[in-house]
Amino acid sequence: MKYASVLQRIAAWIIDLFVLVAIIIGLIGVGIMSTLFTGGLGTFSLMMVGSVFLVMFLYTILLEAYWNGQTVGKKVLGIKVV
Repeated sequence: MKYASVLQRIAAWIIDLFVLVAIIIGLIGVGIMSTLFTGGLGTFSLMMVGSVFLVMFLYTILLEAYWNGQTVGKKVLGIKVV
């Protein structure tokens, strides 16, 4: 079994960061659209904090548990949690 190098791990982390940012930007877009139609800024703020927390907290846990020990970045680079 070959271990992943530090550079491979950093590259996988950066890829995962881009995926997380894309997900969060999508959530913000949905939140802004819902705020425009409902007019509730307080609801928007609460929804964003909760959504970002859930995405950041569950991204790695769920992907590694259900996606063969890999996040998107790890899968791209062929790294696996054993």
